[in-house]
Amino acid sequence: MRTLAALLVALLPAAAAAPDEIAALLDRARGAPGEFAADVMIRIAALDKVDKARKMQLLEEAFLRASEAQQPYKRHPSISRLDAPAGFQNRAFNQDLDGLSLRLRVVERMLPLDSRKARELFEQIPPPHPPRLACEDFLVYDLSRFFSVAAGVARQSFTAKEIARGEPVQFLVRYAGAVASPVEVAPAAAMIAAAGLRDDDFQLLVATFGSALGRIEGDDRSFSFSLPGAGSGILELVEEGRRRRAPPLALIERYRLYLVNHLSAARCADNEAMLPPPGRSAFSLGSSPPTELAGSDAVAFFNERIRAAPLAPIEAPEVAPSKVAGEAADLHACQDAACREIQERYQELGAGPNRVYAQSANRDTAEWQEKLRQLLVAMADWKESAGATPAQHFRDKAGVLNMVYNLAPPGRSREMVVEAILDYLRLSRLAVENREEWFLPAHTLIAFAGLDRTGSSRLTDQLRAAGDPVIALYASLETLAPHTMETVAPIL
Repeated sequence: MRTLAALLVALLPAAAAAPDEIAALLDRARGAPGEFAADVMIRIAALDKVDKARKMQLLEEAFLRASEAQQPYKRHPSISRLDAPAGFQNRAFNQDLDGLSLRLRVVERMLPLDSRKARELFEQIPPPHPPRLACEDFLVYDLSRFFSVAAGVARQSFTAKEIARGEPVQFLVRYAGAVASPVEVAPAAAMIAAAGLRDDDFQLLVATFGSALGRIEGDDRSFSFSLPGAGSGILELVEEGRRRRAPPLALIERYRLYLVNHLSAARCADNEAMLPPPGRSAFSLGSSPPTELAGSDAVAFFNERIRAAPLAPIEAPEVAPSKVAGEAADLHACQDAACREIQERYQELGAGPNRVYAQSANRDTAEWQEKLRQLLVAMADWKESAGATPAQHFRDKAGVLNMVYNLAPPGRSREMVVEAILDYLRLSRLAVENREEWFLPAHTLIAFAGLDRTGSSRLTDQLRAAGDPVIALYASLETLAPHTMETVAPIL
């Protein structure tokens, strides 16, 4: 793909959409699968020329269609590197096409239009209950947006009389008291810190959260990955309590119990490889970066930064794992011979080490274009093998096609690659089995066509003529409600 800087230079204002164009696009969207229909409606509702009443109608319709999404929650790789397949799946979930993300996007859009209606919609969303994970899983659940939106609704949707009656804190108590998974600890703590509550309301909410914290019996994959943000979030609440002259000793005690219970349980053997690198936590919403990384660091962090007398420090015997076993599976791309052969052909086209492509004028030669054509023919013949599942094969093939697109110069060479991508997507079974992953390769092309308006007419034409109604729908949407650099960056 072209660099972000080049795209930013090429970014030009989109043409205004006529009402009949919007109506026609909405008619097409209503026939699409639920997550795509909801996404299109949310994006159209953001257009300035759509009046307030119509925006609200579209958002409510999108909220209902979001229930049809295949994926209930957003997920995030629990490994520090983001190469395939982790990087591919991370970008797929970053499209925010899961059911919860779609509903939350509706609430966010509704807040400035009608804050009470936004609250009513949010209250229709059940508190999330992500399933337990096994050590073989490397995708963990990301619920940070849920708690962030809850805090925003609490701040913006209550009247002065409702605030005087304590309704905002009762609204938040429902969610703080329902925390049941390690992936909720950090974002729930951030929600409390961001709520702007009075001292007595703050203490009530912290006490409710602490009670839920002590009851959590989560899986080790979610617990281990969430440790950095959890410790930082608890520390923020403890320090805020001290500033309010009400040190939350009960919260500290419950967090101690939470740590001991999980650190002394069965642990995954690959935790060190799974944890994020220093200074990064997927779920921490606070302003300060986390300083703990692994189980032993979490204990030291608790003992040195969080603990308060008369609670005793956590000692090593308390957190000895009952057993250590199990590692994440499906972490490596291109494991079968057919895939490796395709990658070798790709390397012959001129890719340098670490996927940094060597720029070369010979890519415009007939000889180079013939090599590209032969590679695309080989890729069309590349079928699923016994060494890869259908999902793995799709990620491998889509990944190679993406790299080939990056390598091909503008013009006929790149058009050939686009044709190959679209042909593959039309035939892919992932369109049914996992619509988010299936759509990602096309979504990336669509976003680039929308951003690069100086040279994208041919690409837009190819997308509209792709023979797939969802791809054609989004190609048309891009001319009316184009992506911005902010919205497209997470999927690149």
